[in-house]
Amino acid sequence: MKTQVLKIYKESRKPFTSKYFVPVIQEKASYCLRNAKYKADIVPKFEALEDQGLVRLHLEPDYCSTFEDLAGDTYDIDLNASTVHGGERTIKAQEKAERERVDRDGVWGLIGQVKCSECGQWKDVDSVWGFVGEDWKDSGCDVDIMAACIDAL
Repeated sequence: MKTQVLKIYKESRKPFTSKYFVPVIQEKASYCLRNAKYKADIVPKFEALEDQGLVRLHLEPDYCSTFEDLAGDTYDIDLNASTVHGGERTIKAQEKAERERVDRDGVWGLIGQVKCSECGQWKDVDSVWGFVGEDWKDSGCDVDIMAACIDAL
């Protein structure tokens, strides 16, 4: 377990940046350690229950989310031009790239389900919607939904 916590911790502490955002971003060590311990505890339990056919993560298309819902004011030039390296040109490029990604990868809802011991049907326990492509993986929401499924048994 300690090896797994350390592996998850090191991965989450890696600094990252993007071509549109100049500063290097790194999560706080205490936050990363807490999440690594949580993930190292929940994921193996969920996977064992999943192997037994008792729980699952299920994806469904999110037909209700619009690009405007997903983006919010992220690409508002009046609001963000002074804070984004490259200003208006960069914001427009980011918006175009994100619209293409949404069109290509789709928008999804992640649903945690447990199998009813009485009827054998899948019952929804928790869900989160509005993920583009596979952004739900390692979002933190996936582990929280796994934990909700474990608690529901």
